[in-house]
Amino acid sequence: MKSTIVGRYSSTLATRLGKSPCDKRLIQSFISCGGYAYLFLSLLFLSFPEDVYSDLVIAEPGWILTRTVTLPGAHAAHYNPLDGLLYAAQRFTGSSGIYRINDNGSTTQLTTANDHAAGIVIDPGDGDIFFSEDFTSGIFRIGFGQTGKTSWVSGFSAGDDDVAGMAIAPDNYTGGVIAAGQGLIVDRDNSNAHENIWRWSPDSPEGEVLVHSDNGTLVNPVDIAIGTNDIYVVDTGETEGGATPGAIYQVGIGGTLTLISTSESIIDPYGIAIDPITEDLLIADRGGDRIIRVNPATGAVSDFITDLGLDLNTTNGVNDTWAGIDITPEGDRLFVTAQGAGKVYTFTQIPEPSTCILFGMVALGVTLTKRKRSRNQRSE
Repeated sequence: MKSTIVGRYSSTLATRLGKSPCDKRLIQSFISCGGYAYLFLSLLFLSFPEDVYSDLVIAEPGWILTRTVTLPGAHAAHYNPLDGLLYAAQRFTGSSGIYRINDNGSTTQLTTANDHAAGIVIDPGDGDIFFSEDFTSGIFRIGFGQTGKTSWVSGFSAGDDDVAGMAIAPDNYTGGVIAAGQGLIVDRDNSNAHENIWRWSPDSPEGEVLVHSDNGTLVNPVDIAIGTNDIYVVDTGETEGGATPGAIYQVGIGGTLTLISTSESIIDPYGIAIDPITEDLLIADRGGDRIIRVNPATGAVSDFITDLGLDLNTTNGVNDTWAGIDITPEGDRLFVTAQGAGKVYTFTQIPEPSTCILFGMVALGVTLTKRKRSRNQRSE
């Protein structure tokens, strides 16, 4: 109950009391550490905000909902470590494009896109934004801090190919399938002719290389994630979703695929990220309307967050929530995109209260004192 209440109001307090990034971080520390005291402040200073309300349930202890951004047709929001902001697409809205989600929750359009933006990935080295379009089947680049797009990879399989989720191998990747810094992208191919995995480079255009050639294993791969040692792909099991359970595969050298046997069926896995702390797989299960945690070694499945609206359709009856999950390199913030609900959620991990309540209260005092001095200086 405590995490649900705190989750509804935390980002609003940080936004309204803390105007600078430093203020926000200090206030957020207090929020994380002293939930009940924070609740008192939120009731004292704020009306009940609607912007972060959700009926979702956080099943895993130690996490709270800290922000909800409304973006109709939201798709594949991903985190940029260079500026700490999210970048998301709109899909099937009639005004599709790629957007930066600003600190205050507003959005800035960086470029137009056709109605079929399918995946987003950020180059952690320079902050460049790459997005895929499935019907036109290509990768486009937006330079960090820039607007407008350039075509980056324009050709994959001949015929009906539909590329979707992407990932870039981190600098410490040692798995041997690709080199650190190289990218992978999945081709779900709506005609079921070539469900492939391709290698591409965020440093130079074109030059894509086939890593896994369709051998009948994949049915509808929609997202891919790369950790320090391993690479995983999620496959929905059916082109348009349905009762057939999906699958998780580990990608090996030479493009081999090894099925991850799970403790329960995953109806519609539509997105995947790897927890950098535990190396567990975090899966967006559209069919179950939940985020789950999967131990890749044992296959154990546990609910992380439920009732997010992942199973909802947009107003025009579409729900392609591919690649709609991401996590910070530190593993302390999780981002989930619910296309049908038109929401981008941010969840934040909170420290143990016993280790940080005092720090949080001191930090809040420092912040409020600093703001009081600033007001006094302006009045002089």
